[in-house]
Amino acid sequence: MRSHDSLGASHPEPGNTQLGLVVRGDTTGICFAVVPGNAQLDLKALARISGNRKVETVALKEVQPLTGYIRGGV
Repeated sequence: MRSHDSLGASHPEPGNTQLGLVVRGDTTGICFAVVPGNAQLDLKALARISGNRKVETVALKEVQPLTGYIRGGV
């Protein structure tokens, strides 16, 4: 396996990476939120703009069945 540096890849600047988070709304069900890597998801704001009263992150064991991706790929 070749290291990140030996491949000539540059290290991403903070804010240029994204996190994918899977949440469940009480009204709309599953949502996929993408936020900058240096930010935190505001669950109350997401609930408000998605038409929910409340959203919460889904359990880790649910991520792969819902998305097809393992932890770290989402």
